[in-house]
Amino acid sequence: MRLGWSLIVLLGLLVLAPSAKSSPFEVPSVSGTLPSTSVRHWIKILVFGPQNRPIPIVWMSPQKFRVNELFEFLIVMPRRNYDAVASFSQKNRAQVICLSSKHTPSLSYAVQVSEHSPVFTSVCLLSQMSACRYFSDILRLPNVSWSSEERKPIDILRRSIKCEIG
Repeated sequence: MRLGWSLIVLLGLLVLAPSAKSSPFEVPSVSGTLPSTSVRHWIKILVFGPQNRPIPIVWMSPQKFRVNELFEFLIVMPRRNYDAVASFSQKNRAQVICLSSKHTPSLSYAVQVSEHSPVFTSVCLLSQMSACRYFSDILRLPNVSWSSEERKPIDILRRSIKCEIG
């Protein structure tokens, strides 16, 4: 009889308890918070593969959207700056060989760059060396002036994958 009441009380608590979704300490997805469909353009950059500490995910978009502030950064950029970064990313994908998933188990410090627009979504996995060059190049795009706040998440990713920062 006592076990029956305990089971009823436990079930009642589970029904009445707030869902984990509403918890402010929600466990983040390893792939980040997916923007709503109203966000038409975004770039997501994350370190791919085994990690010994949490490394944040960096989002870039001309639109603001909600991200997990403990584990993700959102860089909201003027449209022309975003377009310059997106255009560079597209050209980079055409010039760099995106690694196939069969290489990922042994790949350290790989970076996944995803780009979304209403026309396409693409994903490219970059080796450490290619990712370091990608970060360095986007920070030096001639028509994009990065504020120190916008640079900060990219610099965190650069240090996380052991890029030489000069």
